[in-house]
Amino acid sequence: MSDDSTPLPTYLVRESLRAKRVTLRVSTRLGVEVVVPKGFDTHQVPGIVALRGDWLRGQVRRLTEQGWSPEPPTMPEALDLRALGRTLRIETAHAPRKPPRLTLSGPDCLLLSGDMDDAQACRAKVLTWIKEQARLLLVPWLRELSATCELPFERARIRAQKSRWGSCSARGTISLNCKLLFLPRPLARHVLLHELAHLRHLNHSPQFWALLHVLDQDAAARDPELSGAWRYVPRWLD
Repeated sequence: MSDDSTPLPTYLVRESLRAKRVTLRVSTRLGVEVVVPKGFDTHQVPGIVALRGDWLRGQVRRLTEQGWSPEPPTMPEALDLRALGRTLRIETAHAPRKPPRLTLSGPDCLLLSGDMDDAQACRAKVLTWIKEQARLLLVPWLRELSATCELPFERARIRAQKSRWGSCSARGTISLNCKLLFLPRPLARHVLLHELAHLRHLNHSPQFWALLHVLDQDAAARDPELSGAWRYVPRWLD
């Protein structure tokens, strides 16, 4: 039964190069997201959302029952970098009209200073710091595993994908999501081995899975864990 009296939920619009059509997604991590193909006329989005209104309201009710809040996520008080076994507190110093700046103020403390009302700039500063930590720590770890497994790669890149932990190209370039730092270390290691296995099998064939299970004896347990692993990443960083 339709309930038009309930307002439509707030949603974010994201353009994707891979999208072939408009897709509505609802998750506890990102809330309501409308994914559109590149170049799509976004003026059409409100009408599309309205047509799916009953479905969206039902999905939001389900998420709310699971503890999700429609309120925008707030900056975390600490970054729990499980892959490194390290937790850093985030302290803030509000300075209106000054661009946000992030500094390491102690061995386990980050200081974010500047205009705290500029949430987008604050988030960008923190994410830039996490990317740099990933370059310093994930890439050498990948090289170490690569040498151990005798699976050399061409180059490594650090990105901040919204829906993928990593990828491997036909040219041997491995891209790693900097948010892997938030995963438990065994799970982050599994992702690195997964991408290294793609150097030999650029697919998810039986041969690929057989190789991955040789590289990671706990692969059967680790791979299903990845579907819910985004819960380790602060929503604020998305």
